[in-house]
Amino acid sequence: MKIFLSDDFSLGVSEYFGRAIANRRLIHSILMSDVITEVYCLAPQFAKSLGELKKLISVGDKKLILLNNSHELSQILKSDDIDVVLCSDFVTNYPEWIGIRSTLGLSFSVWGFTHSLSYQRFTAAFYQIMMGPSTSEDRILCTSHSAISFMEKLLSMVRFQYLDLLI
Repeated sequence: MKIFLSDDFSLGVSEYFGRAIANRRLIHSILMSDVITEVYCLAPQFAKSLGELKKLISVGDKKLILLNNSHELSQILKSDDIDVVLCSDFVTNYPEWIGIRSTLGLSFSVWGFTHSLSYQRFTAAFYQIMMGPSTSEDRILCTSHSAISFMEKLLSMVRFQYLDLLI
């Protein structure tokens, strides 16, 4: 599996900030996974946190591939070789990556990571995602049982409303 990290995952933020701690663990797990063979990221996006990113992997690890600019990213995307685009926050750029995939006719999945759904911006982003060309392979990765329960209830309500419209 080949993954593209779509943003810097707040790795440059204080090591005691909750989101940064969870993101470090996620990135470390991705880099250590045997299933994931390549991890791409744009070096300029990680400029402030590149040192932190490199701490998460061993010196000899060749899994992390730094792309120097958007042209290199474009070439990787055009090859349709990326399996997953991973967003640190499903609000920040998750809907945009779904749009890019749809516009360019690519096949990667879009996964967003979240820790909380208690902010209004999450609900707005959720509806953007629901109305966009999502696929069954797109995911929102969540660390909170209450957020998972909320999403299940919300999806159920939306499904019933759509069924009512169709009848």
